[in-house]
Amino acid sequence: MSFQDFLYQSYFTKHKTKRRAKAGFNISSVCSHSSKVKKDSLFIAVKGQKTDGHRYLKEAVERGASALLVKEDSLIPFDFKGSVFFYKEELFLPQLLNQFYDFPSEKLFTVGITGTNGKTSFCYLLQHLFESCGWQTAVMGTAGHHFKDKAWPALLTTPSGCELFERLSDFVKLSARALAMEVSSIAIDQNRMSGVDFNALVFSNLSQDHLDYHQTAEQYFLAKQKLFIQAEQSFQKNLFYLFNQDDIYSHKIKKQLKKPSWTFGKSEAADFRFKIKKATREETVFEIKSSSMKAEFCSPLMGEYNVYNAVSAIACAVLTGFKAERCQEALPQFTGIPGRLEKLKSDQDFEVFIDYAHTPQALSFVLKTLKKEFSTLILVFGCGGDRDKQKRSPMMKAALTFADQIFLTTDNPRFEEPEKIIQDMLKDQVCSNKVTEELDRAEAIKKALQTAKKGSCVLIAGKGHETFQIIKGNKVPFSDKQTALKLLSK
Repeated sequence: MSFQDFLYQSYFTKHKTKRRAKAGFNISSVCSHSSKVKKDSLFIAVKGQKTDGHRYLKEAVERGASALLVKEDSLIPFDFKGSVFFYKEELFLPQLLNQFYDFPSEKLFTVGITGTNGKTSFCYLLQHLFESCGWQTAVMGTAGHHFKDKAWPALLTTPSGCELFERLSDFVKLSARALAMEVSSIAIDQNRMSGVDFNALVFSNLSQDHLDYHQTAEQYFLAKQKLFIQAEQSFQKNLFYLFNQDDIYSHKIKKQLKKPSWTFGKSEAADFRFKIKKATREETVFEIKSSSMKAEFCSPLMGEYNVYNAVSAIACAVLTGFKAERCQEALPQFTGIPGRLEKLKSDQDFEVFIDYAHTPQALSFVLKTLKKEFSTLILVFGCGGDRDKQKRSPMMKAALTFADQIFLTTDNPRFEEPEKIIQDMLKDQVCSNKVTEELDRAEAIKKALQTAKKGSCVLIAGKGHETFQIIKGNKVPFSDKQTALKLLSK
């Protein structure tokens, strides 16, 4: 069935209307954002959280759309001579996009990971292991989408429907064999994943985040669980699950599932049990035991939380069918993750790291890791505006627990006043003279570097790989990495 025939059968004949779809038309692309419409596009008008796509029908027509898919037609320009189709329910989009792009996720070995922390690291580690074993692997997540030398920026951890399926199709056209993708709770809640065919789903952990969207911790958890429930109801026969045995939420999800599942963690009950044998700034050596293997691995990444990330990737690779020995050989060559405990090169006698940590748990993990290695720990961080306000005080508590000197600054304040964000962070905290407020992020980084002494460490947290600040609705170019490197060079 052609895509045009699919449109006629699914979205036109079910509706009585004076408007008619034209025969013999071509569709060059499918999009739900009017700015991406080109000649012969099908523009889909969907009502979102902030705006209604029906308001942009005129712009879509002016840009060259030859067909429109709408819920109601009152805003269609009177002189539009193209084809008009109708839908009733918003859940139609994944089905339609699969038809247009010929079910792209079915042509990839698709691994999805959800959880609060560790998603990006897992995807980069899995890509490295898969490619070392011979599978060319694409990555889709917070730090961007990439395959081989081709890269696309990411506005969201998991892109919206049209962009998601277009990217899946891009990966297929470029001959990717597998895909490691981050799946956000918001994407799950908005049903963006319902048309994606997964071969494996991984659950990393759950802690406080995104309560500005989900309102309660229970709703946040239920959104994560929904991904596995939806997969359980799919027809994917070879799907398997991988859970963090040491996270209590894993057990709550597992109770709802029947398809094969495995676990990883420190616990003796884990199917892939790990034990750290040696940990230094340069490497972490750990052993993994399972029913089918016992092997020692060497990772260039610091911290126990990164061992969890590595073990989950190794377990996923082994469950996919690759040899543990090949993973042993590959892991030491891993070059790291952009903006995730990334060490900056300099000639100084102190170390500087940037990290994306923007939740209480993630910040605690990275601070605890660095505190073990350095005599003095200096922290630069802030909290995002117009986001979960309930995590601001816990993040400050984590900072006060581990850091010796703290510079509070901006981190994407958006439409909030930076001073108010810092007030929220300091609320109910007992602060000593080790806390300095500096709203100019570049100046805060400069002061932190000036404070550093021999043998100490500066951590610039919260933004990681990002190259902008969001202030009053504007994206202002700014990179923690480039700012710090420029200052270090002086």
